[in-house]
Amino acid sequence: LVLGKDRTFSFDAVYPPSASQESIYNEWVEPLVHGCFSGYNATVLAYGQTGAGKTFTMGSGDNSAKVDEELGVIPRVMEAIFRIIDERRLAGG
Repeated sequence: LVLGKDRTFSFDAVYPPSASQESIYNEWVEPLVHGCFSGYNATVLAYGQTGAGKTFTMGSGDNSAKVDEELGVIPRVMEAIFRIIDERRLAGG
């Protein structure tokens, strides 16, 4: 996408409104979580127009009444981190 004469923007992916939270997490974020356990740093950034769904996708709003399918990136990352720590502890590593 080119705006004006010299502003170029690229996208890794664009998802339809029907895309699930789980599919976005599995495709883009889960590999980063595993990379952290291999010594890499990772950042996930949500950027976009007001009302585009950044808070919903990141899961940084009120999650108390959400079902698992609606949970965003942050709660999924936290669950994965503690699950991986437990798995490694139980496996002796």
